[in-house]
Amino acid sequence: MRLAKFFKRFIQICILVYLCFYLYESKRELLKILDQRQKLNTNLEKQFQQFYESKGDQFLLDKSNFDAALELENMPSVDFEDSDDKFDEDDITEPSDDIISTHGGSGIYVFKDLSQNSKAELAQIEIFNKHLKSTDTESIQKNLVNRQLVRDEEGKPLLIYYNRIPKCGSTFFTGLLNKTSVSKQRFVVNNFHHRGLRFSFKNDHEKRRFFNDIEHDIVTESNPILYIRHQYYTDFHEAQQKSGDKKFKKSNAVFYMNMLRDPVERFISEYYYKRHGSEITKDIDSLRKATNTRNINMTLNECVSNRNAECSSIKQTMTMFFCGQSEDCVENSHRPKSLEKAKANLLNVYDFIGIHERFEDSIRILEATLPDTMKGLYHNYKLIRGDPGQVTRKKGKVAELSKRLLRKTLKNDVDLYEFSRVLFHERFSKFMEHGLL
Repeated sequence: MRLAKFFKRFIQICILVYLCFYLYESKRELLKILDQRQKLNTNLEKQFQQFYESKGDQFLLDKSNFDAALELENMPSVDFEDSDDKFDEDDITEPSDDIISTHGGSGIYVFKDLSQNSKAELAQIEIFNKHLKSTDTESIQKNLVNRQLVRDEEGKPLLIYYNRIPKCGSTFFTGLLNKTSVSKQRFVVNNFHHRGLRFSFKNDHEKRRFFNDIEHDIVTESNPILYIRHQYYTDFHEAQQKSGDKKFKKSNAVFYMNMLRDPVERFISEYYYKRHGSEITKDIDSLRKATNTRNINMTLNECVSNRNAECSSIKQTMTMFFCGQSEDCVENSHRPKSLEKAKANLLNVYDFIGIHERFEDSIRILEATLPDTMKGLYHNYKLIRGDPGQVTRKKGKVAELSKRLLRKTLKNDVDLYEFSRVLFHERFSKFMEHGLL
C-alpha cells in the first residue's frame, strides 16, 4: 500500500517537473519569437524610411505604388482601396505649374487667366462637386439666390469681422487691407495681435468686454471698423440685440469674411513655420515656446511615417474657425456635428469667403462686394504683390504619400474646403455673369 502511494506521488512530481520544464521552454521560445519580431520590425522600419526618402518626393499614387507601399508591414494602417477618400487617384493638392503663378510674398497661387476659368480649375471644381451631398448642393444654390451680391452705400456695414485662419495668406492679406485703409481712408483697421494659441474667450467677462469695445469703436468712428484677429467664429447677434445703437441693431450691420486654403498645404506650412519661422520672424525661440514645438529637425515625412501625434492626432483647424467657440467645436472638431455647424455658418453668416489658391480672384470679389468700402483694394494688390511676405523658412519637400495620409486625417477640413471651393466658384461665376468683375 505504501509502495503504491510512493509511486503515485513520484508520478505526480514527475508530471509537475515536466510541466514546469515545458512552460520554461515555451517561454523561451516565445521570447525568441518576440525578439525576432522586434528585429524584423526594426528592419522593416529602416526599409520603409529608406524607401520613403528615396522615392517620397517623386511618389505618384498609382496602383503599382499602392501595392509597393502596402507590402511594407510598417505602413500606417490606411486602407486605400476601400477608403471613402473624397479625392480621385490624382490626389489634387494644388493647380499645375503651367496654369498658375506663385505669389512671391506668401506662396499664394494665382490663376493666370482671370477672364475665364482654366480647364484645370474647372476639373477640380467638377471633382469637388461630385462629392458634395445633395443637401450641400441645394444649400449653395439657395445661398446664391438669397445672398445680396453687392453691398451698396445703403447696405454698407458698420463692422467687418475677419477672424483670420493661420497660414491662409492672412499676413499678406492683412498688410493689403492696412495699405488700402491708409490710402483710401474708407475704413479703419483694428488689428488685434496676441502671442500663443488662444483663439477663444477665457470667460464671459472677457467676451462682454470684447463686445463693449467693438460697440464703442463703432459708435465713435464714422467709417466702418475692420476687426482682424486669429479667433474662432464669434456670433455678434446677441450683442447687436442688446446694443443701444439703432444702426448696429440692423441685421446687415456686421460683414463676416475669411479666407480658406487647401488643408494639407496649410498644415505643411504651419508645421515648418512653428519650427523655423518666416523671413520676418525675429525671435524663433519665443515662437517655438509659444507653439510648444519639439523635434525641431524632424521632417514632415518622418513625422507622418513614424505616426507622431503631431501628424496623426490633428485638430480640424479650419472647421473650428467656422464652427465657433463652444466645446463641441473646439474639443470635437473631428465629429460630423462640428462640420455641419461650420458649413451652416459659412453659408448663412459669412458674406465673403476667399480661396487662398485663387487669391487674386478673391480680392476682386471682395472689392466688388463692398465697392464703396474696399475701393482700391485690387489696385493696391497689383502694387504690392511682389513684396516679400511671411514666407516659411526651410519648407522641405513633402512626399505625395504623406499628403495622402494627412488628407485622410484632416477629413473635416478637406470636406469644408471642397464645399467652400464650389461655393466660391459659383459666386465667381455669378459676378462674371453680371459683369461685376
